Amino acid sequence: MSIGKIIQLIVLLLAAKEMGVREFGAFSIALAIAQFSTFIFIPGGQQGVTKIVTRFFSSKRYQELSNVIIFYILIFLLVTLLVIFSNQVTNKFNFEEIKYISNLLVLLIPITIWTIIREGISRGFSYVVLSQAPHELVSPILILFILIFSNGFLLSAYDFALIWFLSYMLIEIVLVTTLVFLNFKSIKRITLNFNIRDWLDDLIIIQISNLTRVCILRTDIIATGLILGVSEAGLYSIAQRLAQPITLIARTIFAATGYLVTKFFEQKNFTMLYQNLLITTIFALITGILYVLVVFIAGETFLELVDEAYLDAFPILLVLSVALFFDCLSSPSNQFLLICGFPKMLISVNIIGIILYLLIIFYPIANNLLINIALAVLIPLSLISIFCMLFSHISIRKLIKKSNVQ
Repeated sequence: MSIGKIIQLIVLLLAAKEMGVREFGAFSIALAIAQFSTFIFIPGGQQGVTKIVTRFFSSKRYQELSNVIIFYILIFLLVTLLVIFSNQVTNKFNFEEIKYISNLLVLLIPITIWTIIREGISRGFSYVVLSQAPHELVSPILILFILIFSNGFLLSAYDFALIWFLSYMLIEIVLVTTLVFLNFKSIKRITLNFNIRDWLDDLIIIQISNLTRVCILRTDIIATGLILGVSEAGLYSIAQRLAQPITLIARTIFAATGYLVTKFFEQKNFTMLYQNLLITTIFALITGILYVLVVFIAGETFLELVDEAYLDAFPILLVLSVALFFDCLSSPSNQFLLICGFPKMLISVNIIGIILYLLIIFYPIANNLLINIALAVLIPLSLISIFCMLFSHISIRKLIKKSNVQ
């Protein structure tokens, strides 16, 4: 679904051009909060939902499966009510920017959480393409067509948030109706016997691991908005969006080699496991360097194509591209550590990275606070990445030596 990510990038760049720095900043803050909220409110995240649904569906334990689905639907409803209530409280106070972003969150948080839950469930039913295509491809294309033919109608962040919400909601209604039709016989057999203790504990480690992993990369826009305001958040966000295509490399590695890592580890074929790690790391290194070079050479041109008002974001774009390069470079090592029994170590390292991230934000090391926030992302990510790569390579070498002795 790399094409879908590219289309999403085009949608956001076009919206940034139409709305201007301030309105795009407001939307970016709200979207960042909505995306980060999924790691807080959804136990286990999309990965955890898929894991539990797959376990019960493949073993035909339909009673437990129905409990899982009902539990996540209740989570969605409770979060939606909480967001609406928070919005009503926020609107009582005379803080215009906070009220404005709160109004955006009423649209963005529920649809984002629902999309993640639905994707996790449909993946668990083995509808892989059906689970990804709607929100990664179909909905962005629909939004893109609306933007292209709006003839400058898009003037505010709220307009764009409303288009975003309605587009995703329409596709989700069609998709859920299709899934219900395909599984109607199974749905009729559902009986309620609500018990979550048997499987909720399995999601705790996944939840903590996911949350610590995304704290840095999902909160920098929010931090920019809180510290510097919505206009600066717009500049920072456009730089982040242009740096993000490098993460497609990591997604490609995870999608293409995840099953191989699991297979080699379970077969105790540590030599092949090490070769896979080396090859994927070299692939990430070469492609990552190429993208950073493209940003260095043509980054200002990309920003100018969006709008001249975004040219000040070029230094931030450079710093974030290098930060995401390190994150991409360590993706094969992170995959090994997650699959091969080192999640607690990853959590510990990520927590240290979060502490360093917060220290740099609150005790700036650069005079330009926008660049300082970008450095607060770069420094922890680079150190975490280097440590994970060294640790994974040393660990596999030990496993190879141990297997040769035996």
